[in-house]
Amino acid sequence: MSEAFLYHLASPPGEGGIAVFELFGPGAAEALAAGLAGGRLPEPGRSCLDSLLDEAGETLDEVVVGSQPASSMWSGIEAFTLSVHGGSWLQDRTARRLDSLGGEGLDRGGVLRHALELGAVDAVQAAACELLLDARTDRSAKFFSRQRSGELSKILSQCVELAEDPVDTAGLEKLERLLRGLVEGSVRARRLGEPLQLLIAGCANTGKSTLFNRFMEKERAAVSSQAGTTRDLLRGTAAIFDVPVELADSVGLRLEPEDTVEAEALSLLARKEADGCLYLLAPPWRLTDGDRSFLAGRWDRKTVLVGNKLDGAPDLPSEDADVLLSALTGEGFDSLLEVIAQRWMGRDAGLPAGIYEDPTAPFTASQAASVEQALSALVKTPGTPLLDEVKRCLIIGLQYSWPQE
Repeated sequence: MSEAFLYHLASPPGEGGIAVFELFGPGAAEALAAGLAGGRLPEPGRSCLDSLLDEAGETLDEVVVGSQPASSMWSGIEAFTLSVHGGSWLQDRTARRLDSLGGEGLDRGGVLRHALELGAVDAVQAAACELLLDARTDRSAKFFSRQRSGELSKILSQCVELAEDPVDTAGLEKLERLLRGLVEGSVRARRLGEPLQLLIAGCANTGKSTLFNRFMEKERAAVSSQAGTTRDLLRGTAAIFDVPVELADSVGLRLEPEDTVEAEALSLLARKEADGCLYLLAPPWRLTDGDRSFLAGRWDRKTVLVGNKLDGAPDLPSEDADVLLSALTGEGFDSLLEVIAQRWMGRDAGLPAGIYEDPTAPFTASQAASVEQALSALVKTPGTPLLDEVKRCLIIGLQYSWPQE
């Protein structure tokens, strides 16, 4: 029996054209060679055609075997790749054959944890890699690709070096500037990996589903003039200035929910991770006693009041609404996007819609906490900064901030 090794199904599970397994560890080469009809492996950076054999020596499938250097792998670990035909049965059978050769299957998180243990990536790069694979917009993907390459890691390492004793006044000032920049940029950076969560709410027949469809750019919710058409809590992800935003379209809400759908919608707002509410008003866009009762002391600080159906009342004043629009025609919709971006996404007012800046900054809660604590330790005692504490916090962010609890 060959030495144990690790493997991972790198392609999505289920039916497909091909399925790609990655094998790594000291025993991978010997085990893979033992399972191939040719018994020989390609040179580093090369691939070859062979046949994978089952336990009885019969051919399971014709396969392509690759020898991949660490620099070409998403995990940063040197590996062999085994490409088989993509049927579900064959994927399962290949995994069982690798088990029989001494392999241990890992999921994506397991591979990243192994890479972290080996020092192939640090905690920041591991988090970026995980978020890159789940990126929902081009903007998110570009940002996390940069962080997977080590942008934030390099800045944190530079800050650790600046905190080394002895340090001069200029070095301390530079360290403070770097840390403050990281803290300020983290609001925007975190939105790329932790999407804003908003509930579209309001009384019945205020156009919630029409607005939801406007965000989704397609009709996912049934729309009519009859109150109560929507009886499900619909969810979807939209892109606002190419930043992912998770939206939920609810039924008309009352202070006391009357069914499980309304209760789920209220729960979405109440949970800590819910960021806010787009509360719709119909013309003349005045808050009723029922609206005020629902919002008072609960969601008012998390709410944007949206005056909808502008197409039917173009000359009325805005009254209580923060922004006016027609979800049906799209008039005023861009103004709502701007309000959302300024309120919850750290966007500067007046920045042209096609221009956005994503400076390198902490992009998870644990990273942000480490940098904030480092800055606090630096400025807590002017003249005698707690440099050991600064370094400790930064090293935690660099090496121990992933996986998050």
